[in-house]
Amino acid sequence: MKYVSTRGGSTPVSFQDAILTGLPSDGGLYIPQSLPTISKDQLKSWAGLSYTELAEKVLRLFIGEDELSNQELSDLLKGSFSASFHHPDIVPLKRVGHYNIMELWHGPTGAFKDLAFVPFARFIDHFLRKRNKKGIALIGTLGDTGCAAISAFKELENTKVICLYPKYSISMLQRLQMTTVKSPNILNISCETDTDNFDGIIVKLMRDREIASKYNLLWVNSPNIGRIVCHTVHHIYTYLQLCPSCDKSVTFYIPSGALADSASAYQTSLMGVPINVVSTVNENDFFFRLFNEKRLSRPLSVVKTYSCAMDTVFPHNVERVLYLLSGRDGQLINSLMKEYYTSGRADIPQSILDAASTGASRIRSVRVGQDEGFTVAKRIWEEEGYQLCPHTAVALAGQDKDREKSSDAPISVCLATATAAKFQEFLNHLSIPVPVHPCVEGLEGKEEVYREMKKGEDWEQLLMQAINDMHK
Repeated sequence: MKYVSTRGGSTPVSFQDAILTGLPSDGGLYIPQSLPTISKDQLKSWAGLSYTELAEKVLRLFIGEDELSNQELSDLLKGSFSASFHHPDIVPLKRVGHYNIMELWHGPTGAFKDLAFVPFARFIDHFLRKRNKKGIALIGTLGDTGCAAISAFKELENTKVICLYPKYSISMLQRLQMTTVKSPNILNISCETDTDNFDGIIVKLMRDREIASKYNLLWVNSPNIGRIVCHTVHHIYTYLQLCPSCDKSVTFYIPSGALADSASAYQTSLMGVPINVVSTVNENDFFFRLFNEKRLSRPLSVVKTYSCAMDTVFPHNVERVLYLLSGRDGQLINSLMKEYYTSGRADIPQSILDAASTGASRIRSVRVGQDEGFTVAKRIWEEEGYQLCPHTAVALAGQDKDREKSSDAPISVCLATATAAKFQEFLNHLSIPVPVHPCVEGLEGKEEVYREMKKGEDWEQLLMQAINDMHK
């Protein structure tokens, strides 16, 4: 298996090169050169597997045996989920009212991103060790990504982490999950902003090959293909829980910020798993507007909401989705993205829009206002006694909104991306009791350790200083 750029301008690379460099040299994102195909019989044969067993089968499709032997893959995955997840099924399926809810948040930090970071971090550390290298992982987070990455990397030998987060746009408990971790491998930086605008600095440093090579920088946000590949496992596992006979389509309602999970789900559908993808977004509706306005258009500002992980300026993984919809036309994607980054807008060809709505694999988007999420969360608590996180509330509201006009098959599922226990402010606003989860117990009152980057300061210079400090 080799990996190529969505913009068609870089040579194919191995899995380990793709995840260690993070970004191809032509400005695009890595994606499999050709997608593995999963037959119906193969899919059915996986129906009885545990999550860890399925992970081994699925990840084998993306990583050549010349890079990672069967024994090495098995050893890296063995115990990785069962040792750190708080539910024997890893991702249990719940029926709540008329909704199927897949709880993806039983990992060490209470968010679905644990499902990717637990194996992904081990892969990175393994490949660095084989190369006799140490790396510095750069992370820009709106909350859950940073928590999951810090948890996954904090005890590994070959990787240090610098995590940037917006001071004004994450929940208190998300912040505490990061800043109370005491490890010489971890450095948190609070940025005086309410958006993810620090991502541009990270991308600039990663694109500087001299700096990236000198410090062995790793970008482990969702543009890294390793994250997308690892998410494939929970999509297939979810499908098999709902349709073990593998003879029906299932519609996935996915809370979407940077579109990593949606891109992974759509890629999974193209591999032969009968999934329809509905990306549910909040007022930060870049992907929804793409379909409705038939263009990429830069938002004037970011709307701050309780579903803070979805409050993103630009969903990086839209490029992967467009590449797959274009029939893997790197030249077209290169032209589209250059136009967007130059002018702030780019018209989408009708062929791409048609591909999204026809054929066996489909993807679309639904926009949900904050009040609609409030209404669903309040109703589900009052009727079912079930607490939703603000992002999952967007997914449930999106399902209700979409199915009023959708002709999809009747089986659907909402992906619950985080435990409600991490979002006290949201629950308090709705007068819903806050549940208990091991990931946040005992955090309040613990000492926090972090640096600050304030408005008006040179953030690039401060980040370079942090990189130098961690490199020593």
